[in-house]
Amino acid sequence: MRQLEAARRQVLAERATRFRPVQLYAPFWRAGAGDRSLLMLNNTQPRRIDVTPIVRLQDGGVLPARTIRLGPLQSLDVWLEELIGEVTGQGQVALGYVGDPMEVVGQVLVVNGAAGLSLNQVFIPRTMCIAPRFEGVFFWPGEGAEGGLVLANTGERTLSVAIRVYGEVVEGLTLELGPHQMRVMGMREEVLASATLEAAVIGVSIAHNGEPGDVLVQGWVGALRVRDEHSFGGRRDATIGAIAESGPAAVGGAEAATASR
Repeated sequence: MRQLEAARRQVLAERATRFRPVQLYAPFWRAGAGDRSLLMLNNTQPRRIDVTPIVRLQDGGVLPARTIRLGPLQSLDVWLEELIGEVTGQGQVALGYVGDPMEVVGQVLVVNGAAGLSLNQVFIPRTMCIAPRFEGVFFWPGEGAEGGLVLANTGERTLSVAIRVYGEVVEGLTLELGPHQMRVMGMREEVLASATLEAAVIGVSIAHNGEPGDVLVQGWVGALRVRDEHSFGGRRDATIGAIAESGPAAVGGAEAATASR
């Protein structure tokens, strides 16, 4: 037993010499006016890992945040206000630690109990993105629907982001995101401003002039009258939404989150 323990310690010590800084990203958090954000984290390793949250406001500014200490193989849920205090706002969030990629896995859950909203996002390294483009499809329920599209610049330079939607008409708009800025666009007021707002299946294409992973995307669409809401999001250049085979509801694929009213 002593020999096995000594061998285990030697392997861990050798691995530690190869550790490097790692950052994982999620595009959206929100707090205040009934919204709360929950970080759900899991340490997959038999050693303690100290995780530093990098919490940014919408303009890219950084909020001081408390370090999270994850014990060996520990899973932990922590509300964002426990890390940054009672702050009202929104932005993007990253997790930093020293080790190997994916030794820490996690999600951020944005919830609003009164509105019945639960929006889930997975933390990913930027290296998981393979193209500066997202393609997807969602169902717009028509009159009474609402939604949002989140665009987050994870990098250090200003980027141009082009958004095109396809339905009965083709519409497009281009905007700039400064370093580490995040923007929430109203689906009805901005993304679909010039489109027919009747019930329709709508395709969306989002491209930027940065490197893969420089921009992350999250979104949601809800039909208030039928109290049914779905979200779409994506990583890599994967589909950020897909039409369900069982009916006219927009749902995320394997890499997307779902919200319900």
